[in-house]
Amino acid sequence: MQEHLIDLSSQVALVTDGSRGIGAATAKTLAKAGADIVIFYRNDINSARNVKKEIRTFGRKCMLLKGRIEDYHNCKENAAVTLKTFK
Repeated sequence: MQEHLIDLSSQVALVTDGSRGIGAATAKTLAKAGADIVIFYRNDINSARNVKKEIRTFGRKCMLLKGRIEDYHNCKENAAVTLKTFK
């Protein structure tokens, strides 16, 4: 079993553009360290679902939220959903 430098148990991480590339790798790393994950994705729901599936194999919760980080109102709404879900 790999030992992590930090313990993120009982923490929630919101990862923007977490459905692919660096965002997906970041989401998986944070989940391995114990965080539940919220993936903020733009368009590719299938890739986001694949990352969610992998994160759940680590025993972590994962929620997918569609939106654009540049859209203030969308970010505000998604933050409210995240807080309500993970309170």
